[in-house]
Amino acid sequence: MRLVRWFRELPRAGQVGVLIIAMVLLLGLIVPAISPYGVEGTESGSNEAPSLAHPFGTDQLGRDIITRSFAATHLDVFVAVVGVLVPLLIGTVLGALAATTDIRVIRGGIALLIDGINAFPFLILALGVIAVVGTGITGMIVAIALTSWARYAKLARTRAATLRELDFVSALKLLGYSRVRIVIRHILPNCFRETAAYGVSDFTLVILTVAALSFLGAGVRPPTPEWGSMMADGRMFLMSAPWLLVGPGIVLTITAFGVSLIGEALKDRVRA
Repeated sequence: MRLVRWFRELPRAGQVGVLIIAMVLLLGLIVPAISPYGVEGTESGSNEAPSLAHPFGTDQLGRDIITRSFAATHLDVFVAVVGVLVPLLIGTVLGALAATTDIRVIRGGIALLIDGINAFPFLILALGVIAVVGTGITGMIVAIALTSWARYAKLARTRAATLRELDFVSALKLLGYSRVRIVIRHILPNCFRETAAYGVSDFTLVILTVAALSFLGAGVRPPTPEWGSMMADGRMFLMSAPWLLVGPGIVLTITAFGVSLIGEALKDRVRA
C-alpha cells in the first residue's frame, strides 16, 4: 500500500518513468525466456539485417541482438543500483560528518578528499581505479563507488552545514541531546532525503558510465551481454551493419529516459 501511495503521489512524468523502468525490467525477463535464440549461442548468419525473425538483426557472430539487448538489462541495472547506493551511503555520512564535527583534522581531510575527487573528470578517474583493481563487474562497482561518493558528500556537507545552524538543532542542544544523537536522528535523515533524490538522477549517469566503461573494454567481459560491450563490438561494423549499435542503444536510451523522469519528479518533491 505504501508503494502504491508513493506512486500516486508522484507527478505524471514520474509515474511515466516508473512504468517505463518496470516495462524494461519485465521485458528483460520475458524476452530472453521466450526467445527461440540463445543469449550466447550462434544460430543464424552474421550481421543479418532486422527482420521478423530478428527484429534488431544479428551481430557479427550470428547472435540475436534483441535477445541479448534485453538479457543485458538486469546486469546493467544491478551494477547501476549498487553503483549508486554504495557511494550514496558513504558520501552522505562523510559529508554530514565533515559539516558537523569540530575536529579540524577530520573536517579538513574530508573536505580535501571531496574537492580533490570532484576536480578530476569522472570517467578518467574511474578508468584509473579499474586499472588498479581490475576489469569486470566487481572492478566497475569499486571504481564507481570510489569516484562518485564525493558528489554525494559535497551535497550532504552543504545540507548539514545549513541544518546545524537552524533553531531546532539549537533547541536539541539545550535539551541536552548529544552531538551524535542529533546527527544520527535529525541531520542525517534530512541529508539522505536530498542525496537520495540526487542519486536517482545520478542513476542515469551511472548507467551510461557502465556502458561507457564496457565500451572502452574496462567493463564486463564477453560473451556476457552488456549494452556498452555490445555497442563496442558493433562499432567496427557501423557503416555496414549499424543495427549492431542501434539495438542495445535503444534499450539503453529508453532506460535512461525512464530514470531521468523519476529523478526529476523526486527532485521537484524535495524542492517542494
